[in-house]
Amino acid sequence: MGVCTQSVLEWESGKSLSITMWPKLIRFLGYDPIRDQATLGAQIAALRRCLGLSLNRLGRRLGCDEETVAHWESNRRMPNKLLRDALEKLFAEYEIGATR
Repeated sequence: MGVCTQSVLEWESGKSLSITMWPKLIRFLGYDPIRDQATLGAQIAALRRCLGLSLNRLGRRLGCDEETVAHWESNRRMPNKLLRDALEKLFAEYEIGATR
């Protein structure tokens, strides 16, 4: 995976994994170990992990702010049609199924 022994020891002791490391971990394992497809918010969070993006960076990529993305991930709000279409393209590109 290209990480040092210290990183692995920290992960095993419960220290959270940096968002930028998630794509490598997912490729290494062959799956997302915390993937939860139950809600759109969980699917958006899984997409973000696959891309290794912060809330801010995903928001900028979609043309919205990080607070909006956080609301989607917590299922407090739903994306509008335009943003939903942009998300669907990313879901398709990374083979993450979204629920309509």
